[in-house]
Amino acid sequence: MQVKKNTIKYVCRVQKMSLYQCRPNKHFMLTKQAYIELYEKYEQGLCSKQEIELLESYPDDFLLRDGDWDKGLMGPQETVKNTLKSTIQNHIRTRKGGIQRQQMIYKIAAAAIVCITLGLLIRFRTSDPFIKNDSYIDSTSEQIQAGGFRATLTLEDGTQMDLEELNVGELVVNGQVVGSKTKRGQLAYQGTRRDAIVKYHTIETPRGGEYQIDLPDGSKVWLNAASSIRFPTTFSQDNRTVKITGEVYFQVAKDKNKPFIVDAGDQQITVLGTKFNVNAYDNEQSIQTSLLEGKVTIKSGQEEFLLVPGQRATYNKQNSRMVTDKFVDGNVLAWQRDQFVFDAENLQSILRKIERWYDVEVIYKGEVSDQVFSGNISRLEQVDEVLNMLALTGMVSFETKGRRIYVLN
Repeated sequence: MQVKKNTIKYVCRVQKMSLYQCRPNKHFMLTKQAYIELYEKYEQGLCSKQEIELLESYPDDFLLRDGDWDKGLMGPQETVKNTLKSTIQNHIRTRKGGIQRQQMIYKIAAAAIVCITLGLLIRFRTSDPFIKNDSYIDSTSEQIQAGGFRATLTLEDGTQMDLEELNVGELVVNGQVVGSKTKRGQLAYQGTRRDAIVKYHTIETPRGGEYQIDLPDGSKVWLNAASSIRFPTTFSQDNRTVKITGEVYFQVAKDKNKPFIVDAGDQQITVLGTKFNVNAYDNEQSIQTSLLEGKVTIKSGQEEFLLVPGQRATYNKQNSRMVTDKFVDGNVLAWQRDQFVFDAENLQSILRKIERWYDVEVIYKGEVSDQVFSGNISRLEQVDEVLNMLALTGMVSFETKGRRIYVLN
């Protein structure tokens, strides 16, 4: 990816249950570090045939080498080595078929240990941690947990219902069954008679919440944290119009006679049946619409764009201009897989996502540099784990007090 001049890009990959590593973004020959990365690529099913052959045939010459070892920081050297080997081996054994992984276990473990001796600090989470000083942030509060299934339903008369407290079963409003809570985190509306009185409902997630809704026409909607959707309990004969804020992913049921219209404030999105994601947070500088399937027409002011799958439209709120580019599906929909994925993303943007998902307040205690970060980590982790990943680059540090996160540099 092209990175703006005068910026430094840092890559932090975090594998659930295993390896933490951070490095400046540059190209490597097939060193020990590169070997690890190529193996991770294989596990994700992204390796070419040639890369798989390279992994299988690469010489087993990764030796355990000693370097400067800070016992106070890293723990007992032999314990660390043994734990690395054991953890990697257990992780690999959970995978089936493919490369002769047993031949690679010690290569990877040795490479990991070399990274430690070079000061990159790789660690594994175990039930008995071997690293004594495991703090990359200064925390004086209890662990801040990840968000979950939380949302509020507001009826047309202003009555509010906490959907987390609503029992699984029928949703009855004024004596009429309009839908049901099918399971935790999901509400399904049913189609009503054409002559029924149209009522408008609003479902809103708080910071630290997400929710799924099946609309009366069968369209499926997922709300990210601090988002909302307003919709009628029965759609008109002419169109299906909803209004949103925040980030929403749609799987629209096809109906060629009744277009589905999304009002996202500064722009209007019209579709017949498709899958797309809209990011329209008030505190972001742009509105992004990313199309996965079907076709979408986006209108903003006098401008109108037709998107095809793989295209994203970005509307700049400051100059009221819209541009289109390509996007990576996995990055845009990472939040649906309970992942944070940062792709050359600046710190402020990352921290806004953290604010919304963990329901925290971020306070800057100094100027923020223009470094950008790339990496991924589970959204189910506690907030300290995400902050640690960023702090491992050495470019930023944090202090947490209660639900406030202070950015120190």
